Amino acid sequence: LYASEELRNDRDLVLMAVQQNGLALESASTQLKKDRELVMISVQQDGRALRYASKELKRDRNVVMTAVQQNVLALVYASEELKNDHELVMAAVRQDGRALGYASEALKNDRELVMAAVQQSGRAPKSAPSDAAKGKGKSKLASGSMCGHCKRTGELESMLRCGRCKSVSYCSRECQKVHWTSGGHKRVCGQLASAGSEDIKPMSRSRTSSETDPVHPCPICLCNEDDSGKAGMCCACGTLFCGECNTPGKLGGLPCPICRHVLDDAVVVDHLQRLLKRAEGRHTAPALHLLGNAYSTGQGVQKDFVKAAEYLHRAHDKGSIEATITLGVSFERGEGVMVDHAHAAELYRIAADKDHPKAQFNLANCYFIGKGVEQDHEKAVRWYSLAAEADYAEAQLCLGSYYAEGTGVGQDYSEAVRWFRRAAAQGNAAAQDSLASCFFHGFGVSQDATRAVELFRSAADNGLAQAQFNLAAAYFDGLGGLPRDASLAVEWFHAAANQGHVDAQFNLGVCHANGTGVHRNAKKAEDWFTRAQEQGHTQAASCLQALRKQKGAA
Repeated sequence: LYASEELRNDRDLVLMAVQQNGLALESASTQLKKDRELVMISVQQDGRALRYASKELKRDRNVVMTAVQQNVLALVYASEELKNDHELVMAAVRQDGRALGYASEALKNDRELVMAAVQQSGRAPKSAPSDAAKGKGKSKLASGSMCGHCKRTGELESMLRCGRCKSVSYCSRECQKVHWTSGGHKRVCGQLASAGSEDIKPMSRSRTSSETDPVHPCPICLCNEDDSGKAGMCCACGTLFCGECNTPGKLGGLPCPICRHVLDDAVVVDHLQRLLKRAEGRHTAPALHLLGNAYSTGQGVQKDFVKAAEYLHRAHDKGSIEATITLGVSFERGEGVMVDHAHAAELYRIAADKDHPKAQFNLANCYFIGKGVEQDHEKAVRWYSLAAEADYAEAQLCLGSYYAEGTGVGQDYSEAVRWFRRAAAQGNAAAQDSLASCFFHGFGVSQDATRAVELFRSAADNGLAQAQFNLAAAYFDGLGGLPRDASLAVEWFHAAANQGHVDAQFNLGVCHANGTGVHRNAKKAEDWFTRAQEQGHTQAASCLQALRKQKGAA
């Protein structure tokens, strides 16, 4: 993703990437996305890579069939013609009956396909033919509002709307009935109506699984479960998503993957404030939690920790796991409430017992430090392990560190490397740096200075001061295949020193004093030695004293 445009067009490099992860095709150049062999390898690794293929290859039956056989989700990205291919859709349905929902309207009326879907999934699929498929009803719809069931679009005036919540539109009465009975709208309609607004909770925000468990397959991964506690709903098209696929809920400001609707934070907060005023006494946990976060971070409103804590308390009382965790952070930091580490740990435990990885990680930190609970490294390892198994990168990093140091568990560098790898693969800079150190010293892996330098660079580019220092040292000494280059070393020492890295500050003092990689400058050398001395660097103090003696003698 971070490679230059030139390297994104390097076929050998992209080929290497997609062989490791088919979804790396996303970062390939437009030209390479037309390369049939490259795309075929990508979809063999992960069928969802079809999403990034060119339009021509999305019409290539062999490519699409390969993708669907690897992951039925690929059918979503196939061309309209191939969504009407009986054999191809049958291949998908035999893997997961719910895949019928992505077939053409005509095939949703195919008795053989419907029977196969029922046999595979054990129940009738959550898809039904629209009026158009039956040869009656409206003609082809123009772009505009989107049907909450079949996702067809049309002019707002021509669409039907749920009379109770007034938040979801439909292209026909049949779609409205199906969405109500088997599409999940019946479960959420009451909540949307109680909110008293036409715009429902934005997908760019989260709601807990106890509040809105999807009762129909997630349109992205087709799962029926949401164990992450972050199910989301798009405010434009009414589509429910599981927590794993609710990317806008994780990153914010991203469009709904179905209708591409986006709401920025200011609009969301303004909307919820108006919603709360109109629905006094009927506040929902997601709205209260979102307002608590808004006042805590200052997104769309003036930062106010006291108001944030008030909203978070109310959301917690209504059962929001996310609010419970955020409230725990408030008690830990004393934001809007008195500092109470014991209460923070208890709130983390409540959410951790419900298998929330962030809460498990926070509780592990409490045991690691002994904050609010008695210090207990074995319990810390237990909670870190649970969060790490749920792919929480920071927990994977901490668990790897435990194995590397042998604290609370037996020292095991191989196990440490395993966890560092998993966290580094998620882009965690500290894990990349730790994994680089293992490669550099040969701890748990074969010693490989070149690979170590690559990882140091990735972490340094992500802004980690320690990695910037390590990369600077590699340039200074010419390690890992890098040329000996004092000027580049000084640049990276500067990057780390500006973040307060004491050893980098000391080294910059040495470089300026000796004229290594930069022009000799006693004043700058004195400045950097002084900054390092203020952080307790003993050698900096003696160098500073020597430098001042030289100035006095001159």
